[in-house]
Amino acid sequence: MATRVEAVYEDGVLHPMEPLALAEHEHVTITIEQLDDLDDLIDHEYLAKNRADAAARDDRPVPTIKEIRERLKKVQGSLSDLIVQERGER
Repeated sequence: MATRVEAVYEDGVLHPMEPLALAEHEHVTITIEQLDDLDDLIDHEYLAKNRADAAARDDRPVPTIKEIRERLKKVQGSLSDLIVQERGER
């Protein structure tokens, strides 16, 4: 069975970017594939959409910290109360 996992090489050790489903001291074979062109990892369509969305909002004024605080005063309860309420009995 093959599993593809990204890793970072630091100080002579490969560090997986996610947990591995391996038993302690289990022997595996590793194939190294260097990512020369990190551009392949970028979601250009998503990035372009976000840039377009941000450009469309440029004509709206950025709220001041005072305006934000005034808006937040109107929120009932606290963020932690909302999280507990949403989670229910979990």
